[in-house]
Amino acid sequence: DGDGDGDGDVDVVVGADAAKAAVKRLADACEVVDALGGQCLADRVAAMVRKFLRPYSQAFGGDNAKGDGPGALANADRRFAWFRRTLREFESRYGPVLPSRWQVPRRLCNAFVDMTRADFEAE
Repeated sequence: DGDGDGDGDVDVVVGADAAKAAVKRLADACEVVDALGGQCLADRVAAMVRKFLRPYSQAFGGDNAKGDGPGALANADRRFAWFRRTLREFESRYGPVLPSRWQVPRRLCNAFVDMTRADFEAE
């Protein structure tokens, strides 16, 4: 914490322990959702996709996709750069924990493409 008393080391250890505990909770939750399967699994994956793409919709969708707004067709490269960063973040944070059979990155890609197509068609 910068005051020279050495407590900063404790913060790092506590932060690492909290992160490990959060990963463990997520892994446990994945097992429960996996066991429930069916609609529960579909709902959880859909909610995760919506959560990760909500900032995309806010930044690039709606009125932002019209004229010369940040989401306009002329600025398509910004949309794809945003998505690449988000997908990398998602995969580094959740990739090791989420079951690959859930295919969340693929579902994120599909939703991104669907949202982008809808915005461009509305322009």
